[in-house]
Amino acid sequence: EDFHARFGAVWRKYRYVIYEGRRVRPDLAGRVGHVKETLDIGAMQAALDTVGLGERDFSSLRDAECQAASPVVTMLGWRVWREAEPLGESLVIVEVCSTRFLQHMVRNLMGVLVPIGQGKREPHWFCDVVAARKRTAAGITFAAEGLYFMDVGYKDD
Repeated sequence: EDFHARFGAVWRKYRYVIYEGRRVRPDLAGRVGHVKETLDIGAMQAALDTVGLGERDFSSLRDAECQAASPVVTMLGWRVWREAEPLGESLVIVEVCSTRFLQHMVRNLMGVLVPIGQGKREPHWFCDVVAARKRTAAGITFAAEGLYFMDVGYKDD
């Protein structure tokens, strides 16, 4: 009777899927994020590594309307990889696991990682964004298409 799916969770995992190519295939339209160029996933992972795991103030990745009492989040894991598609295209996957997430946090994270992957920003920019603790320091809020809730863990799991 005391179980609450949201408040009883001790960790959550999200995945963001980005299609790399000129045009999104019709079967993936509305289901993936999209960039036209090939992303540098090494630079994207390096950006995540500059901040590292653990407890951080992620005010810079927080939506202006976020109602969370605190912007402090404990990151448990994050990684970037590429998966080949049958027609020579590829998908870039970013997976993040945390004790909790702020409103639009993953989409705002993608707004930082994608310009880094495009070579428009250096990996250390992510560290600067987090240190600034203000939303205006980060990139755009990436599209919702491509964001998936993957898993959740509870105390008794």
